[in-house]
Amino acid sequence: MSSPENDAELAGRVQRLLQFLREIVRARTKPVLRVDQHEQVEWLHQDGRTIQLDSDAAQGDIVLRVPLIGVEDPPELPTVLAGWVDASARSDSSRSDLELNASDAYAEDSDEEYDVRRAYDVRQAFDAYVPRWQAWAKADRERRPHADLYQSLQRMLQELNARPESIELVLASGLLTLAGAGPVDGAQTHLVTQSASIHRDPRTGDLLVRLIAGSQPRLEDSQLFTGLDIYDSAHAMPLQKQLQDTAASPLSDGVRALLAEWAPKSLMTPVTVRDGVRPPDADADGTLTLSPALVLRKRSAFALVEYYEQMISHLERDGATVPLGLAQLVEAIEPADRLSWLERTGAATSSTLAEDPLFPLPANAEQSQIIERLGGDSGVVVEGPPGTGKTHTIANLVSALLARGQRVLVTSEKAQALRVLRDKLPPEMQELCVSITDLSRGGSDELTRSVATIAERKSSFNPHGEGQKIADLRAQRDEAVQKRAVVLEQVKALRESETYLHDAVADGYEGTAATIVRKVMGLQDAFEWLPGPLLSEQPPLTGTEVETLRRLSVTASPERARRSRQTLPVLDSLLPNRAELERLCSRASTSIPIDTPQSAHLLEVLGGVDPETAYTVRRHCKELQARAHDVLDLDGQFQGLADTVLSGRATHLWGRLDALPAIVEAAAAADRYIGAHDVQCAVMTRPALQAVGALAVAMESGAVEWKARFRRSEEQKAVEELGLDATVDGAPATTAATVRLVTEHLRAHDAAQTAATLLADLRIPVDMNGSRAVQVDSLNMIVGRVARVRALLVSRDALARELFALSPNAPRIRTLADAVAVAGAAEAITTRADVDSARAELDAIVSAVSTEVDAGPSPEGTALVAALDQADNAALSDALSRYAIARVEQQDQRLFDELSDKLSPVAPALYELVRRTAALTEWDEMSWQMSEAWAWRRARQWVTEQHRAGREQELEAELNAVDADLAHLTARLAAATAWRDCLEHLTADQVRALQTYREHISSIGAGAGKYAEKYRSAARSAMGEAQGAVPAWVMPLQQVLASIPPVPGSFDVVIVDEASQADITNLFLLWLAPRVIVVGDDKQCAPADIPTTGTLDDVFTRLDAYLPDLPEYVQATLTPRSSLFSILRTSFGQVVRLREHFRSMPEIINWSSTQFYGELPLVPVRQFGADRLPPLKHTYVSDATVAGKDATLTNHVEAAALVDQLIECLVDPRYDGKTFGIVVLQGQSQVDAIRTELVKRIGIEQWEQRRLRVGTPPDFQGDERSVVFLSMVVGPEQNFAPLTANQYKRRFNVAASRAQDQLWLFHSVTVDELKRADLRNSLLSYMMSTSPAPADPMPQDVDRDVRIPPFDNLLEQRVFNDIAERGYHVNSQVEVNNRRIDLVVTGGTMRLAVECDGDAFSTTPEQRIADLEREQELKRCGWTFWRVRESEYYLDPKAALSSLWDALDNLGIAPHAVDHAIAIEAAATERAARDAAASERGKHAAPVSAARP
Repeated sequence: MSSPENDAELAGRVQRLLQFLREIVRARTKPVLRVDQHEQVEWLHQDGRTIQLDSDAAQGDIVLRVPLIGVEDPPELPTVLAGWVDASARSDSSRSDLELNASDAYAEDSDEEYDVRRAYDVRQAFDAYVPRWQAWAKADRERRPHADLYQSLQRMLQELNARPESIELVLASGLLTLAGAGPVDGAQTHLVTQSASIHRDPRTGDLLVRLIAGSQPRLEDSQLFTGLDIYDSAHAMPLQKQLQDTAASPLSDGVRALLAEWAPKSLMTPVTVRDGVRPPDADADGTLTLSPALVLRKRSAFALVEYYEQMISHLERDGATVPLGLAQLVEAIEPADRLSWLERTGAATSSTLAEDPLFPLPANAEQSQIIERLGGDSGVVVEGPPGTGKTHTIANLVSALLARGQRVLVTSEKAQALRVLRDKLPPEMQELCVSITDLSRGGSDELTRSVATIAERKSSFNPHGEGQKIADLRAQRDEAVQKRAVVLEQVKALRESETYLHDAVADGYEGTAATIVRKVMGLQDAFEWLPGPLLSEQPPLTGTEVETLRRLSVTASPERARRSRQTLPVLDSLLPNRAELERLCSRASTSIPIDTPQSAHLLEVLGGVDPETAYTVRRHCKELQARAHDVLDLDGQFQGLADTVLSGRATHLWGRLDALPAIVEAAAAADRYIGAHDVQCAVMTRPALQAVGALAVAMESGAVEWKARFRRSEEQKAVEELGLDATVDGAPATTAATVRLVTEHLRAHDAAQTAATLLADLRIPVDMNGSRAVQVDSLNMIVGRVARVRALLVSRDALARELFALSPNAPRIRTLADAVAVAGAAEAITTRADVDSARAELDAIVSAVSTEVDAGPSPEGTALVAALDQADNAALSDALSRYAIARVEQQDQRLFDELSDKLSPVAPALYELVRRTAALTEWDEMSWQMSEAWAWRRARQWVTEQHRAGREQELEAELNAVDADLAHLTARLAAATAWRDCLEHLTADQVRALQTYREHISSIGAGAGKYAEKYRSAARSAMGEAQGAVPAWVMPLQQVLASIPPVPGSFDVVIVDEASQADITNLFLLWLAPRVIVVGDDKQCAPADIPTTGTLDDVFTRLDAYLPDLPEYVQATLTPRSSLFSILRTSFGQVVRLREHFRSMPEIINWSSTQFYGELPLVPVRQFGADRLPPLKHTYVSDATVAGKDATLTNHVEAAALVDQLIECLVDPRYDGKTFGIVVLQGQSQVDAIRTELVKRIGIEQWEQRRLRVGTPPDFQGDERSVVFLSMVVGPEQNFAPLTANQYKRRFNVAASRAQDQLWLFHSVTVDELKRADLRNSLLSYMMSTSPAPADPMPQDVDRDVRIPPFDNLLEQRVFNDIAERGYHVNSQVEVNNRRIDLVVTGGTMRLAVECDGDAFSTTPEQRIADLEREQELKRCGWTFWRVRESEYYLDPKAALSSLWDALDNLGIAPHAVDHAIAIEAAATERAARDAAASERGKHAAPVSAARP
């Protein structure tokens, strides 16, 4: 089973949805074929004026400069001519002359008679006036066309600023005039256009028309005439290419030639191409002229149609994936399935998005909830009523999403809702975001800057370094989060401390703070002797230890004090016992006996060797000595043999004796074998031995037998041939046994002969006489003696090897005498070894002791080391005695230091007291009071700390610092992770485009000569690919179509602001990203271009045709009356609601809050003071009349009154720096009337400075001003219907919530003339009934000792009275942001919240934590809090309130500020009433008339 994203049926349904949306767009996209049907047209070439037009201008250049030229009113008419000169004629400079109009001077019903004298005066005055008027008229005729052009462009500029997303300015040429081409009116429209903008030069006030950078002239024939029989589109693309190649603007010379080529190729009807630049004549037909003009027109939807066509084409491809955002509109998909879909298509996981979002700006729970829901679904719906910080919220969301590596598009129907969004991002992150909110500029500068920055960062990107940076920032942020939690806990604990039942702040001191204070004060006289501070809960010393400290303090001396720095270790582990140490010293000092030169030489060789080697040499000497004595016991011949061998003169012969023992042993073995047998043999030679031996072996094996004569063996024959004649025990040897005995007899004789031969060479005689056994015994004795000589030689060699290993100069042993002499040094070596051993042990002891004592030198330690080093027992005894005394002193000092170290860090003042007064006897009693006095002082300290002035302020400052640090670290971490993810996720194509763009721009900067344009073109080409590297875009919906290609998944998240104004045709946004956040409010204006009334039959017909398989209730959501907000709310169900209102004064927003959000009213959190503008004002305009109806409804009298009041405000110092908006509640014509009047009376510079804007409620949605004027428009004589429908509720909600500081309603009807259900009645009644006072009246006669409502406790009442007695305006139990503040002091510009922490809380711990968090939010909104605790107040009221007066002074809150503000406003109201009355009287006063002659 295929996954839903690859399901063909679902893909077909989504494709049909897109086709339906395309048809909806096409149905409302009708080309405007008549230029006069556009918003405004200004022909560039007209009679009577010369303009500064640059026909060579290209994109980015100024094409037209219009200087600021003022016009003057006609000369003031003399009083005598009042009624004699027509006012309209006097203002018309095109007239050649003026005339007296006598009929107007006298009314038909006038009783005045004609006065000849007065008529003469009139004629004289008129004749004098006419020349002045003619001079004015002449000058006005010259200046008026230029002034009119300036005013026309000014109106265009204002419209562009007010509605940039819906209208555009183009420079147009190529005016085609045809009759009957399309509608009945024919066609008269420009063919060539280019986007332009208007700006004011702040230095001169000139208006500058500039061709938008990056724009090109375009041929609009296919958009205008496609579908008409007279048009052939075959040549559209080549001609468009030709236009861009040959013309830099619609004013270029190449346009004339292109139009001449276009006409015959593209039109099926003949036209005449003319060179004319002026507007065509009214009867012109079949002409094509340049006739350049500036055209202000509605933006077309052709780009949106093309967008949908590309999306449909994409879905038709094989293997195209269905986008989840659109699929969920045509099929119900469960949230879990949507999440699985996201994971399958590679979207970020829930944990990636929702875990610890990095919000750099202050955030509330709703913002975290948005991210959390986005992680668990494909979309989130956010309800954002007016002024609830939607831009702030979106900025946090963008930062958090970028920090998670997400690509984000933020869009809105109107640019004004997005203009400040990018500036709210962390500065380090802003270059990752392209914000195109000024549609007149196109955003090229922002994109260029972002791409250049990304390219630069990529070239030096170090993933490891960035990873380490992020890890460091994350660790710092985690630490800040923990620190904030600690500080908040401290704040909470401080506030709860007044009511908290403390277990024991010190021994015996528990209960509430007040209880502890009373006990402390009661025992103050008894224990005040113990000074503070005390830094431990329990006393570190007992009474006995205090006594010891006193004793040691009395005996203290500088010498003993130095002992603490000396090292005097215990000697038991360093020295042996005393007897052993003395023996060791005696051994080390023993002298070494030297008897012979050889001994001396040997000891010299052994000098410095290690004991082990010395003992080895000594052992060899002992061995040599023993072996030498063994040889000396032998005969002289053997002693001579020893000399010969030791000298090395008979090395070879001596070596032959190695076999002697074996030879002798062989003879002895043979002899033992023969035993007592008598063996005789005539021949005793070695051949005889061999022959007999062979016979014996043969016979023993049984191979042969002894034969007498015949068949004798070869072995027998060999023996007989030798003539041995051998007998055994007298009998011939003829058996195997006897032959073996003969063989052994011969073997013994042969071995003896061999041994004698070897010994003879070394002059050792062997007596061979006697029996065989005697010979063998003699040889055995000689072998033993030779062995002694051999042992001597071995001992000599072993000793020699040891000695020569030590030194080549070691004594040589060549004779027996040398051996005796050298061996005699063994005793000396023994002594020397013992001395060295003892010295070594002693040196080790000296080293160990000196290592210890040298760490802290002392005279006693130095003396001890010296005595040990000298091995002097007498000096050692003295040193040990003095060392013991020093150790006792050191122990005393160390005990003193130990006690001091215990006491001084935790009780420094007490320690100093003990030191100074150690000898006083009073301590005998005070020592026993130590524990009780310690507990008292600890409790006293606790009370002091609890009541330390400014502790709350210190914690608040610390919390503010932590919050600032946390915000800074969060912003840096978010930016760092966003940059890392951006750079790591760049594709190879993007990296190449970025780097080539960078190189091309560098080449342009370096000049590049004739190739500069080539590099510019290459840079633009690279930009097309490189812009995909930018992860965040902020732009209105119209700009999305121009900047973002319709590629599915171009972004990870789309955020739509003011989504309630975006209609269903903007559902293409769900194609661009798998996730969406819509922010809107269905209680504000619906989509501006969608009719909210009328029939939907055609829409439902199309729905039935394209989406017949959708349920009816789903189809009903896909109509032009639905907004993106409402559609997606039905898909995602749950809504996150923003309720905190930051924009307006409470009185301003409360009407909307009550009227439209009653179930969940808004929470105003803005701070203010008494010196504010009255939040609500209303002006009744009498004698007003209206004209027209619905959209054409106009009330000129009300418009004039409103403009008059606005002019007054502009010069009123109270309104300095304020911005102004005028919202017309009904009728576009009233907007035009007010704007026209304002243009006449207000210069463009002030218009821009005050950001003046005039429009209807939809125009103002997403915008705000300091002061907003509302025009109700309807008049008393008009028969008007009540406004009750939802569309009017939305409009009124927007209109009434745009003002920050003041909302001013102008109305020409009274409340009783409005029906009760009419929204106008509700708004007017509210504004007339709401008090303008900056604060509620103060409670009166507040008792200090009897609690009265609304106060919670007596502490509040007493503090209230203390503040009120000083003249401050203070209110009790003021509710702000769902939190009640005990007391609020109102000043000129600020209010101070005063919290009184009494002895009991009436809320739960959870509520207290929530209150604390809300308090932090209020602080971020500008509130300042000051607190006083009950115990603190009752302890010392004056001291407790002292910081309050400082806080009030620092905030500029002065006494009587509210009374002063009320008095000023009352005076202003009275003055306005007087002025209005005087004006009214002037209207009805009788005019002065000229008498008839």
